Amino acid sequence: MSQAPLVSVVLPIYKVEQWLRRGVDSVLAQTFRDFELILVDDGSPDNCGAICDEYATADPRIRVIHQENGGISVARNAGLQIAKGKWILFLDPDDVVSPWMLEAITTALQKHPRDCIIWRFTPFPSTVFEPLHESKETLYTPDQIGFLYLNWKVASVWTMIFSVDLLRRTGHRFDASLRHSEDFPFVFHYARLLFEANPGSRFVYLESPLYFYDNEDKGSSSSRVVPAIFCEGWCRTFRMVFRDVDEFFHIPQEHEHRMYQNCLRTLGTGLASRLDVLPQEQPARRQEALEFLDSPGMKEILDTFRRRHYCS
Repeated sequence: MSQAPLVSVVLPIYKVEQWLRRGVDSVLAQTFRDFELILVDDGSPDNCGAICDEYATADPRIRVIHQENGGISVARNAGLQIAKGKWILFLDPDDVVSPWMLEAITTALQKHPRDCIIWRFTPFPSTVFEPLHESKETLYTPDQIGFLYLNWKVASVWTMIFSVDLLRRTGHRFDASLRHSEDFPFVFHYARLLFEANPGSRFVYLESPLYFYDNEDKGSSSSRVVPAIFCEGWCRTFRMVFRDVDEFFHIPQEHEHRMYQNCLRTLGTGLASRLDVLPQEQPARRQEALEFLDSPGMKEILDTFRRRHYCS
C-alpha cells in the first residue's frame, strides 16, 4: 500500500481459528475501501497464524504481526504501533461487522471531525444487513458518559473510533497488566483526552447497528470459578475509571450512584464465585477473599462507597 489509508483496523488474534475467516471477511467486505487491516497473531497455537499469512498474500491492504503471546492489550498496542491510518478501530476477530460500518463511521467523521463517534452493537446473528450510507445520529454531552455506559452505548473498545494522532501524542495505550476489563478504562480515558483537547465536543451516537457481537459461549474461559486476578483487575479498572469520572466528567449523581452499584455488584460476584468451591478448598479461598478485601485498592473503593452512602 503506497499511500497511507484513512483508517487502520486492528484484530488481535488468539485461538479463534474456527471464527477467524468469518470476522476477517466481514472487514474485507466493506463498501468503504480506504483502510488497512492489521492482523496481530498473539502467539496463537492453532492455525490462526497461517490463515493470517494466507489473507496477507491475497490482499495488499492486510499486514500481519506474529508475536509471542502477551494478551489482548499487548496485541492491540502492537497494532497501534505500526498503524498508518489517521483513525483506528480495534475489533474482535470472532465478531462480525456490517459491510457499511466504515462508510457510516467515516461519513459521521466528515460531519463531526472533533467529536467522539460511537455506534450501536447487537448480538450476532440478529438481523439481515441492510444497505446503509449514513446512520441516524443522537448527540450526547461529555457529562452523559455515565448514562451512555449504563445503557451499553459506551460499552467496549469496538464501539468507538480513535484518533491515531491523539493516542500517540498522549501516549495513551491499553494497560497490558489488565487481563480482564481492559476496554473500560481505555475508552473512558480516551474520551477524556479527546474532550480536553476539543472543548465543546460531544459524543455522536450512530443509531444503526454496525457491530455484531458473538455472545456464544465458546468455552474459552478457564472455568466457571472466577480467577483471583479477575477481582484485582476489576478493582483497578473501576479505580481508574472513577478517577476520570471524578476529575473530569462530573456526571449526575444518579448515574454515578448506579455505576458504583455496578462496581460493587461485579466485585461481589467475583468474590462469591471464588468461594463457590468444594468444602475442602473453602478455607484457603476464604483467606484469599479476606486478603483482597483488605488490600489498599479495595479499601479505597469501599471507603468511597461508605463516604457516598453507596453501601453500609
